[in-house]
Amino acid sequence: MRQQGLYPEAQVDLERRLAQVAHTERGQQLRRNLVAFVAEQQAQARPNERLLGSSEVIESVLGKTETLGARPGPERFYRARVGD
Repeated sequence: MRQQGLYPEAQVDLERRLAQVAHTERGQQLRRNLVAFVAEQQAQARPNERLLGSSEVIESVLGKTETLGARPGPERFYRARVGD
């Protein structure tokens, strides 16, 4: 999920991968819970669409935007920091 995001087949792919490592009852319960959660989330994706599977991408973009805004440079970022 972290690298490929959520996409229409994500549930099937996750279930296949977790089935290889979830051998205990507790592991199988976790697998069922994770697969159910992913199924619910992936239902929001349209065909051929991927949704972010992690907030890391958003956080990275926001951090870079703040860094750019702190430097004199592109006027749109500078204006956003100083005010219009």
